[in-house]
Amino acid sequence: MVQQATFVIPTKDSEIEFPQQVIELLPQQLNEIKKQSVKKTTKQWFANKTGIRVLMTKNQKDSVLNFKNQFVEALAPGRTAKELLESGKIGFADHAFDRVDERFLEYYRESEEKSNELKRKLGFPIEKVYYDSSSLETITEILQIFINSDSIDKYFVWKPYPYLSYKFKGRFRNDVIGIVITFSQETTIITLTIEERH
Repeated sequence: MVQQATFVIPTKDSEIEFPQQVIELLPQQLNEIKKQSVKKTTKQWFANKTGIRVLMTKNQKDSVLNFKNQFVEALAPGRTAKELLESGKIGFADHAFDRVDERFLEYYRESEEKSNELKRKLGFPIEKVYYDSSSLETITEILQIFINSDSIDKYFVWKPYPYLSYKFKGRFRNDVIGIVITFSQETTIITLTIEERH
């Protein structure tokens, strides 16, 4: 981890103290954030679904992957999702499963329609299938994808928090998902995105 230097990022109505973590920001990256951050108030940035996307260098991407692997090794020496979850250092954002829920609904609706059509033809009873994208099974599966991931998006994202977000990618059932991670000092927060649908 980089020695922590603290920067001040201005917004339209205030300033956010930003301790440098995981990667060392280049002056042009910091300038890019500052140039865009002043366009909105802190409240507007929090309400906005997207933050400021900044291109990482190859060295920065490698640093994030190395940090992730060290983080996992420290919390889950056996590199299992169960260990990582039991560490108490992983949390899912309130809206973390929204996109996965949408995709599950779409996927299961398609599957259910095909299944029900076949059942009707064969004379079998039609049953409603329920699922829960935030079940322990799904959470464990997603954490294992994060642990094994060596694919990272080429951008980091800044929002008015004292940390950056990084997106790791991996295959989840039929889709490629993005696992957006913020490495904060208290808890690492996860949000999910659907990157490719199949």
